[in-house]
Amino acid sequence: MCAPAEWLPANDVCRYVAEWTAVKIRWGLTVDITEKAQLVALAAGCPVVTVVVEVARGSGPPPPPTTTTTTTTTTTTTTTTTTTTTTAPPNPTRLTLFGTARRVGTARYADLTWTGPGTRFDLWRGSTRLLRSTTVRQHTNQVSSTTASAVYTVCPAGVARTSLQCSSLTVRW
Repeated sequence: MCAPAEWLPANDVCRYVAEWTAVKIRWGLTVDITEKAQLVALAAGCPVVTVVVEVARGSGPPPPPTTTTTTTTTTTTTTTTTTTTTTAPPNPTRLTLFGTARRVGTARYADLTWTGPGTRFDLWRGSTRLLRSTTVRQHTNQVSSTTASAVYTVCPAGVARTSLQCSSLTVRW
């Protein structure tokens, strides 16, 4: 991927910024002052997004769990908040679920991906199974325009969603 200061996609700039930031955090990469200024400026034009990142093993010492919130208020009194949460490194023998919230007009979407062992998976939103015994490792789920948050869980196929073999996260819009 090219740096946001060098290139931006024609569509989904907000998703690009969120994923760029997640990659930087996941791999413990540095951000110079110009890049940070560009990311903050771009994020100011994006809807509220929560990005959950699990730091990769070997990318430096594991940081303590932290949350960084940047709020920008424009002259039209619209407030945009971008929150990035960093958690401890994933367990390589366990599934790890990643998610990004995004809005398109009034539509709300959760873009989900997962890593870990196994070849077949079940994906849940709350108590509703979205995917059964799927071999894919990504899914986009559209929720109601009034939904404020949703808990997603991915498990090895056939395993109860309360099992320690599963990975869960909350996506907030």
